Amino acid sequence: MTPKLGTIEEERAACEKRWQGFGVGAVAHCCYHDQHFTVLADAPQVRIEELAMKPSEQQAILLHLFGPYMATVPDALRQAENSCQRTYAEYHQAQEDWFQVLEQAGAVYKQTAKICLNVWGSLWQVDPIRLLNSDAIKQALVKFEQTVNPAEAAYQKTKNSWEQATASFRRISEAWQASEEFIAEHNQLFPDCAWNGESIFPKAGDDYYDL
Repeated sequence: MTPKLGTIEEERAACEKRWQGFGVGAVAHCCYHDQHFTVLADAPQVRIEELAMKPSEQQAILLHLFGPYMATVPDALRQAENSCQRTYAEYHQAQEDWFQVLEQAGAVYKQTAKICLNVWGSLWQVDPIRLLNSDAIKQALVKFEQTVNPAEAAYQKTKNSWEQATASFRRISEAWQASEEFIAEHNQLFPDCAWNGESIFPKAGDDYYDL
């Protein structure tokens, strides 16, 4: 269904009015073009400001459909979404930690290689094979891996946890949205919803990618 839209200014004003009295933790309808429902991790106004930066042809419908879902939401869905947010924060932090360790350890390894080149370069004419097979470089590489590998393992672990939490949320959400109770409530609250099962846009793709 294609909603009847007002101007961007009218849709923004209506959207801001809908969200009055709601904050972090509210269940949001069509916060993102490819997510029918999500639990807000930030204040609604934060997302409204983000929508104002989208392509002009997208803004009206995004603002029109972004609203609080005021019907009953299963506790399991809220718990699953909270798990998604928690594991994503852990995954994001682990990724930053890994990149930082990688940069620092890489700098130490490069410095070792630079010293070797300065000492041996004129004798070996900078033979890369001989350089890489030297004891100093091998020891530096072992130290590099010993430093980096634990951070990378922590990153992969948190990434797996986030992916599992996301899959669990999707299963619970899909089951909820297939229920007769949900369908009746949703149709009453959002009678002109453009959600097609994958997106609110008729043809989702690179041109309609919405973060």
